[in-house]
Amino acid sequence: MSFLQLKKAHHINKKVHFKLGMEPTSVIPEKNRFGNDEYHLNCTMLNEKGFDCAPVNGSSFKININQVFTFKCSYALYNAIAKDSEDGEELVIIMREHNGKTIYEKTNEISKINVLMASEEKYGTEEDSINPAVKSNLNYGYESVKHRDLNRSDEIKWGMCINNATKIGIALLEADKITKEEILSSVGQYTHDLMHLAYALPDWLKHKQTESINKKEEIASEEIEDEQIKKNLEDLF
Repeated sequence: MSFLQLKKAHHINKKVHFKLGMEPTSVIPEKNRFGNDEYHLNCTMLNEKGFDCAPVNGSSFKININQVFTFKCSYALYNAIAKDSEDGEELVIIMREHNGKTIYEKTNEISKINVLMASEEKYGTEEDSINPAVKSNLNYGYESVKHRDLNRSDEIKWGMCINNATKIGIALLEADKITKEEILSSVGQYTHDLMHLAYALPDWLKHKQTESINKKEEIASEEIEDEQIKKNLEDLF
């Protein structure tokens, strides 16, 4: 049976859509070669285009849609999957990096899953937005450490914007403000609008900082002027 083990170098921000083939709380952990607990879950892949696994001994392989596989999970990933989940349930798991730590986001609501996966099919992933011609010439995917950090920052912003746009789209759908046919374009539009707001933040902060500096200089200038007036008055009397 094929297995999937999420790796930070390959799977950050990528969505894994799958169905549990067993009761997650029944899993007994096994020790991996590092002596850490590892949890094996029987699952069925539901990503429409399948899911690329991390290379093993230089060989790449892929788990296709409807293919049964073993999900090898760390303690943190297992906890994210097992919480409030049961045999036969559909889930989407996304590995994120936040403040230097690896976290896992889980969605098990069918309406949210449909929006998340359909949005990826239409708009692509964060990785898809990188120019392929540039991407193929990068060293390990990045031009430099600075480029890596900027790229990760963009990925985090993009992921957060998609999540918030999805929530907005679902709220509008539930309030009958939009139709099911309109939700994808709505989520896509809100994602890009939120990204514009996210990128506007540094300029806003810079503007507020300039305002603060100007205000301090203005106050200092007024204090100097008051002192000069006071001195002039003392000289006169």
